[in-house]
Amino acid sequence: MLDDRKPIASGTLLAFDEKSRYTVLEEVGRGASCIVYSAYYKDLVGCRHFVRIKECCPYHMGIQRQQDGKLCVPDAYQCLFARAKEKFHRAYENHAAVKGMLGLVNSTVDAANLYEYRDTLYVVTACVEGTDYRADLDEDLKSVFTRIAALARIIKKYHAHGLLHLDIKPENMLIIPETKEHLVLFDFDSLLEKDEIKDAADERISFSDGYAAPELVGGNKKKICEAADVYSIGAVVFYKLFGRTPDALDGSVGTTYDFTNMHYHDKRYQPELFQKLSEFLHRSIAASVTYRYRTIDELQEQLKLLIRLSDLNQPFLYHNFSYRCACFAGRSLEIEQIGSIFAGGQQVLFLSGIGGIGKTELAKRYAYENESRYKKIVFVPFTDSIEKTVCGDDLRIHQMEQNEGEPDGDYFKRKLKLLKDVTSPDDLVILDNFDVEADDCLEALFACPCRFLVTTRRDFRDYNYVQKEVGRITRMEELLQLFWNYYDKVCGQEETEQVEHLIELVDRHTMTVELTAKYLRISGEPAASLLQRMMKKEGILSMTEIKVMHRKDQKLRAASINEHLLLLFDLSVFSEVERELIRSLSLLGYVRILKHKFLELCPVNGNAAALETLIHRGFVEYEDGSGKVSLHQIILDLVYNYLNPNAENCPHLVDALTAYAEQKPVNNAERSVRNRLLGNVMKRLEGAEILYAKLCLRYCQNVSNHIEYLDKAYQTCLRRTRQA
Repeated sequence: MLDDRKPIASGTLLAFDEKSRYTVLEEVGRGASCIVYSAYYKDLVGCRHFVRIKECCPYHMGIQRQQDGKLCVPDAYQCLFARAKEKFHRAYENHAAVKGMLGLVNSTVDAANLYEYRDTLYVVTACVEGTDYRADLDEDLKSVFTRIAALARIIKKYHAHGLLHLDIKPENMLIIPETKEHLVLFDFDSLLEKDEIKDAADERISFSDGYAAPELVGGNKKKICEAADVYSIGAVVFYKLFGRTPDALDGSVGTTYDFTNMHYHDKRYQPELFQKLSEFLHRSIAASVTYRYRTIDELQEQLKLLIRLSDLNQPFLYHNFSYRCACFAGRSLEIEQIGSIFAGGQQVLFLSGIGGIGKTELAKRYAYENESRYKKIVFVPFTDSIEKTVCGDDLRIHQMEQNEGEPDGDYFKRKLKLLKDVTSPDDLVILDNFDVEADDCLEALFACPCRFLVTTRRDFRDYNYVQKEVGRITRMEELLQLFWNYYDKVCGQEETEQVEHLIELVDRHTMTVELTAKYLRISGEPAASLLQRMMKKEGILSMTEIKVMHRKDQKLRAASINEHLLLLFDLSVFSEVERELIRSLSLLGYVRILKHKFLELCPVNGNAAALETLIHRGFVEYEDGSGKVSLHQIILDLVYNYLNPNAENCPHLVDALTAYAEQKPVNNAERSVRNRLLGNVMKRLEGAEILYAKLCLRYCQNVSNHIEYLDKAYQTCLRRTRQA
């Protein structure tokens, strides 16, 4: 057996002819039919030349090595060994033929000569400097795909000359250190002419486990074609990605590949890369020849795309969409209509409706259900203006940031110009809460070729945009499904009817239904008790009046919705800590902020537990994917207008922001984030104490030279002095 044989002893002299004497240094590899040794020889002037020596020695014949190094072949295998030597000789001839082919001279190892010695055959090849591809030589995915593209170019030349390699594997790929664009192949035992395969009916074609196509392993010679080499190339890619060769399940049609556990994983890689990489694997290591790339040309086109998508030095728009929804009920017709509008060629669609009715969730649900249609999906909350929104981090382009001292207007123009280049109709941008009457930069943004889905409380039909009104969910079954998802308690018929009345009373308003369910679950208040409170608030005397009111008033009333939400605010009895947190969060406006960062900016005792309570009750939104917290638009308005946040009732935030304004940013990106956050707060914040004056002063000194804030600081100090 293979493991029982001893290699040629180091230092043994092999005299193949009178002019060449080779000294074997060590065994460097074994295959199914041969052993490879590292060796050297001295020329006539004494210079040493390093080479590789390949010995014909099939492992499955029980060959033993005698003391003098001669191979001892059992009698039962003499005929097979003779055929193995014939095949070894033919492989050498193939090697020589390949070497002489146009375009392959520099892509194959040079075979110096064939020698017969000790009743077997030896081939001496030049020792090219490099490492075989089993080694970890790639720093990123682009490097992998670049080297595989070089391999594909070589194999394409084989196919053009009517040859199949049939033994592509990392061990047979010699990587040249100086370049990724070139490599060298060796080991041509399996090399066959395409027409020769049918004639070799009784001859077993050698292959390497893990890298050979299923038809090659099964000996199905009728199906062996160029697609067999395609499989091996795909198997090499799979090995480099996952550290193992593909199995039967990996080659099945419906397999989903987990790229989160692959080598070279990087969060900067975009979903489109993984979509195309998945397609590449499905089309290269497919078990069936029918589903595989039939030619190297097809495979090369996909490799070009993978090289481009994996290049982290090129600008690209970051995909930032993630979908985590505890419950989404109904809206199937609306989702279908959105899809039809975009399929009909529309680039921009506005979703309009009252706050809290579910526009944002509808937009997200559409994106989630149609994610496969888009290369990238970007969720962008509108912030004050289109200019500030584009300059912000939600619409992020790789390798692009605002320069030191660059005005927002200049950065907006520069970023927008690049945005037009890196987007396509296969990208979707969700512009959320665009609640202004107009913006001069809107048309410039819509000039980008991507599709836009815009949520708004405004009416933009007069601007010739396609707009879809999002109203209440009409089916009570779907609203009950939403309610039970958050209430999750068993209710009898009577309580179910009370819940239905509650839903009717709040105008079937999606957010209020959700918050009502959460309130009842957390507080333990019976549905009947809450219903009575709300009826009293509405001035309703009987259940019948609820139905009559609902039938007569088919239009959702924003004022009524606010009253219902304020009632839930009062009933929930916020603690002082919770009030300060939600007030402070409202001062940030539409900014989404990392949860831990917000807790740092509002370091009141018990802040972490209080924030979790607000999230649990549904008043604060938390995104698992990004780890950010924010207030829903309608909650934001209610808190800001009714809880009246100011410097005096948000002291921890004001104090932390004053210190934040004094810090020197590490780089321009950090400075940009700081300036936008503080600028947003300063517009919404008022105060009458020295704490507010100090923040105004630090803001003017370090962030912005707006004289109005310096004047506010002066007036505040003046009032305090007079009072003293």
